[in-house]
Amino acid sequence: MWGRSSEGFATDPQLVEAGLIFVMTRMQIQMDKYPRWGDVVEFETWFQEAGKLGAQRDWIMRDKMTGREIGRATSTWVMINMRTRRLCKLPEEVRLRCAWYQLQPPANAIASEYTRLKIPEVSPESAIVGPAQVARKSDTDMNGHINNVIYLGWAVETTEPDVRDNCHLYQVEIDFKAECHSGDIVDSWGQRTTPPAVLAANGAGPDALSFLHTLRRREGEGGTELVRARTTWRAGEAV
Repeated sequence: MWGRSSEGFATDPQLVEAGLIFVMTRMQIQMDKYPRWGDVVEFETWFQEAGKLGAQRDWIMRDKMTGREIGRATSTWVMINMRTRRLCKLPEEVRLRCAWYQLQPPANAIASEYTRLKIPEVSPESAIVGPAQVARKSDTDMNGHINNVIYLGWAVETTEPDVRDNCHLYQVEIDFKAECHSGDIVDSWGQRTTPPAVLAANGAGPDALSFLHTLRRREGEGGTELVRARTTWRAGEAV
């Protein structure tokens, strides 16, 4: 929907000439049910503005045969100047072009009261330490950055095995903090935590389990935080 230029970034040739690109800063995904082999699914996606400097893109996923909604997601994007690496406003022509994809009236795939919840830091003293990862070239996307799915896989390594094997991953919240490139060594920490109260009313249920996650580039003392995330699991429901 954003378009893609020959530079590989989420933008279009006109914006590349001006040195402007879209960068995702946050994503939140909820899955009520996972598709099985042979299922046909369809996606609906749309754009809306998010303040003066941001944009939001939402998705709904449905079972094509039944029409049942089985998942939803929302993401937040900002526009930056590729040369200065500073935030900038969406040019008016971009805002108008993207407005064609905006629902009227505006709508959210995930209700706003359940999005943008603060994700606390992982405490190093009580962290579950996952295996160190070496970012491979095959882990990168067209921009040379580590693919979002790879980040999620590294984060889930720091949940307890019985949770991964016997529970349903219902929600993922991810804050993207810094870039990661091929060859970086990444440390993964996790920590069991109490789910935010609002999640119980948002489909996770009263027995939900939550974990905090952080991924850090190994450099100097502590390293640079690349990703901070929270996963929420429905207890007793097999994946």
